[in-house]
Amino acid sequence: MSEAAENLTGSSEPTSSRRTGVGLAAVALMLPVVAAAVMTFFDPSFAVAIGISVATVVATSTLMALDAYRLGSLNLDGGEPTRPVVLFIGMCLMWIIGYPYAFVRRSRFGSPNLTIPAILVALLFTGGPALYSVLGPPRLPKCASAEVVRMVDQLIRNSPAFANVKSIDGYRDFSFDREGNVRHGQCVVHADAGDIDIRYLVKWSDADKGRFEVRIPPVRVPTRQSAPTKSVRYGRA
Repeated sequence: MSEAAENLTGSSEPTSSRRTGVGLAAVALMLPVVAAAVMTFFDPSFAVAIGISVATVVATSTLMALDAYRLGSLNLDGGEPTRPVVLFIGMCLMWIIGYPYAFVRRSRFGSPNLTIPAILVALLFTGGPALYSVLGPPRLPKCASAEVVRMVDQLIRNSPAFANVKSIDGYRDFSFDREGNVRHGQCVVHADAGDIDIRYLVKWSDADKGRFEVRIPPVRVPTRQSAPTKSVRYGRA
């Protein structure tokens, strides 16, 4: 009888290990936490933040699909759970729902119930960085943000050193001095004299009141004298 039962269910030791292990699930729990911390405290660019988010969604979906495949196709209730490939696609398309569901699914196999931690992690990953940006201390605007672009455009067009400016584009963050809390940006001025690469700085003038300034250091303009240092201060309401 015991031998027949073993043939039907497999040896008890591999089954227990297979169904209660949390290795893949634990990694899937940690990845969104790490991603949220990076996006919250390291202030990456929009493109980098999107890349981190997509990579986290795909990685956790893959891990939980592999975990589902490892658990098998018959849960403790005798029913057939969602197939791993369907779980993967569902998580990629609607991660905020599919991610907690993947942990609900695995709890039906006798594995440790990690549903509550999964829900908390999902909320942290999807809303943590945005909530911190609202409730946390003010952040220095990025060099390609609309408000900084507007101020740089104003400085350049109002400067007598830049004559007959046709257009200005290519705004981007060049570097960030974390110690001095200063952003370095770059743009390209298209003028009659030719294209001119412009470097500019964004730094706090009064961080407590959310006021910052944009400064353009001296730059050599073709056929004209170097542009003097200019700055504009801006205060947030």
